[in-house]
Amino acid sequence: MTEPAPAKPILALTLALAGKRKIDAMAIAPLRVALALTFDTVAARLGELSVLAGQANDPLAARFSGDTARLTLVSGLADGVDMLGAAMFVTPSVHADNPRRILGAALPCGRDDFVNHSSVSDRTSFDLLWDRCSFIIDVGAPMPVSPSAAPPGSLTPDEEKANRRDRGYAFSAQSEVLLRNADILVAVDDPDDDGKTGGTRESVRKALDVGMPVILIRLGEAGLVVLRTRADFDEPRMIAGDVAARASVRALVDDVAGYKASLREDDYVKSLFAEFFSGDGRKAGALGSIWSWFEARFKKPSSGGGSRGAAPAESPAYAAYKKRASDLSGAYAGQYRGSFLAGYILAVLAVFAAVVSLSVVAINRDAGPPSCWELGLLFFLGLVKLAAVVAIFRLSTRAHRMRLAHRAADFRYLSERLRAMQFLPGAGWMRSPANWSLPYTTRVAAQGVMDRLFAAIVRQADPLLVLGGTRGAPLVRLDPTAAEKTIRDAWLAEQGRYHERNEATLGRLSEFLEVTNRVLNGLVIVIAGLDLVILAAVATGFPPCLDMELMHGVLTPVLISFAAILPAAVASLNGVRFQSECTRLADRSRQMSVELCRLAADPPDRGARPPRMMEVQRLAEDATRLTLGEVAEWSAIYGKDFPEI
Repeated sequence: MTEPAPAKPILALTLALAGKRKIDAMAIAPLRVALALTFDTVAARLGELSVLAGQANDPLAARFSGDTARLTLVSGLADGVDMLGAAMFVTPSVHADNPRRILGAALPCGRDDFVNHSSVSDRTSFDLLWDRCSFIIDVGAPMPVSPSAAPPGSLTPDEEKANRRDRGYAFSAQSEVLLRNADILVAVDDPDDDGKTGGTRESVRKALDVGMPVILIRLGEAGLVVLRTRADFDEPRMIAGDVAARASVRALVDDVAGYKASLREDDYVKSLFAEFFSGDGRKAGALGSIWSWFEARFKKPSSGGGSRGAAPAESPAYAAYKKRASDLSGAYAGQYRGSFLAGYILAVLAVFAAVVSLSVVAINRDAGPPSCWELGLLFFLGLVKLAAVVAIFRLSTRAHRMRLAHRAADFRYLSERLRAMQFLPGAGWMRSPANWSLPYTTRVAAQGVMDRLFAAIVRQADPLLVLGGTRGAPLVRLDPTAAEKTIRDAWLAEQGRYHERNEATLGRLSEFLEVTNRVLNGLVIVIAGLDLVILAAVATGFPPCLDMELMHGVLTPVLISFAAILPAAVASLNGVRFQSECTRLADRSRQMSVELCRLAADPPDRGARPPRMMEVQRLAEDATRLTLGEVAEWSAIYGKDFPEI
């Protein structure tokens, strides 16, 4: 049984800010204008959408609460654009209560190393902004002194090279965390600068690679431009003029928040949101019990093997949503699988009743009018046939009307997307990589509905609640070693063992269905042969000792009955095998277990060196790609219509 539904999320968006440390004095005034226009336009439109979400007849109300929205800015707090933009964000030019503005920070290292080794010249502004931050993520990367700032001759050439490499790793990891905690990147670029490792240009390209839109402002040029693809960044066409620029930013907010998509949602999509946030429970019921009993015949008892690592406690920010999605997916999957299993059983029962009726008539065709017991038996068999056919029709109609398979697949897709969020915060990520599936089918396109719901849930989560910080201590220091161990042992290795068990269960189910079909087909051949033997015996009268009337009048109808019933049983078993996809899913789990175990294995060439955060982030991305790709493919293929039996 499902528990009460979680609350609808609030409308929330997070901006990441990246820009140059050095700004020409002549460029500061137009930069302030562009940043103010960006922040205020995003905030104003987000507030308007939250008001719409509070209206019962608006499509946004299906998945948002309509409470005060929240706009967050994540900054690196470096000199230049980072500090200027953060200060402007927390002191907006247009004051409004909706949305609330929250400032966060992501630093590549500890505060002291950052201030001392990252050329923070305006310590007073840095301290003021530090105190205004609601959360601060310390990526935990080493930040050695810059070779250019070190005293002459204090570093050997090898030390200078190592310092540059480590600083590059640190800033790249910081850039990755900034992007994985935001929905839109606001980038301030200097077209005359070639860019550096971990710099603005690298951040823009990374953002576009992961599907994040970018609002680009260029020093020395008026206006801004919204980038969607890497090609847009190669030759950006700046939008000058407040009206056009605001319209472009508002359209971007509508798109990211899902407002445009909400206007085109059909009744099925609306029913998904309505059920997810309703207080009603959903049970698999008797149909689910039928499938559970059938599937349990092929499961091996757990060996009790311990796991390599304990999974982190589920974040309270996502736990209720994940459980709701899992409950609904399990309930609908049980109903769907139980429906087609019961349908095939009923189909065999209907054929059995029909064949027995014909056999009774054939056996007594020369005995005169049927007796009372024969009439009663024929009437009972007729009721069985009628009940079976009506039940099949109702099962089929209900499965089609409620789209049981589609709902099971869609809610499972949401559940698995939320599962990844149990492990990604260790790498400093509060956003999951996007789904890379292309909309070749309507089923894949329908995953976008769950992606929008997933995004709404993730965006409104309290960063400190997700990252494990507290209100009294907003600083969260990441531990690359612990994060890597959690991802490898508690996520990848555990998922690998799950797929090994799943492969074994589905493999046994597939083998059982295949062997049973082979045996039944053999029996049909034997029965057909026996019937020919009986016909030959009746025709020749040999051997004379046999009761030919009994053989031809009774045994032949019985054999014919079995010859009709067994193919129906074979067809039903083939239907169960096809509809459950047990063979294909067993192959998929076999391959998944191989890939998951490969990722879970420790790198053989690292030695005793602890992992860098960049390595952990790449591992997290690979793990998410693999697990999300698998469930996206499963959702697209398994979400099928109920078979016509």
